[in-house]
Amino acid sequence: IMYKVLGGTLPFGFMSELQVRLAQSECVDQDEELHFVPESSVVERVSGSVLSVAYTCGGGIVREWTILSQAHTGEAAVGEASNSLRIMGWAEVSSQQGATDWRLFRGVIRAIEGMAQRAPGLSLQKMALYVDANGKLAKPLEITRRNEARQVFSFGF
Repeated sequence: IMYKVLGGTLPFGFMSELQVRLAQSECVDQDEELHFVPESSVVERVSGSVLSVAYTCGGGIVREWTILSQAHTGEAAVGEASNSLRIMGWAEVSSQQGATDWRLFRGVIRAIEGMAQRAPGLSLQKMALYVDANGKLAKPLEITRRNEARQVFSFGF
């Protein structure tokens, strides 16, 4: 998911405050080995967080991971990417009966949208990024309140 800022830029400190809120959130493990500090060369180009939580769901244990990032400078920040927040998530299921309810991923989305509502004049466009059948990055799919409930994303292994 990508949140593109429309008609402006993210308010000063938005990403920092978001990262602090997420780090203090009850849905994130406080296990030291799951908190990562990127190399300085990465910090100069991108700010972000790697979050993880383990829980039982669907009869098995699942570990969910979510990455939140924002580009700063250089090639990674060209165009829309420089003024957007990106979220990527995945889950590791421990058994065939395991499942995920995406509680961490949804929690990050709720945190972003909640902070955006409290930021005067900030307008975010929510988009889904995906790879097409040819293995190429497809045109982002805009997600609106009107079509959000009707969107069905399927995938296979």
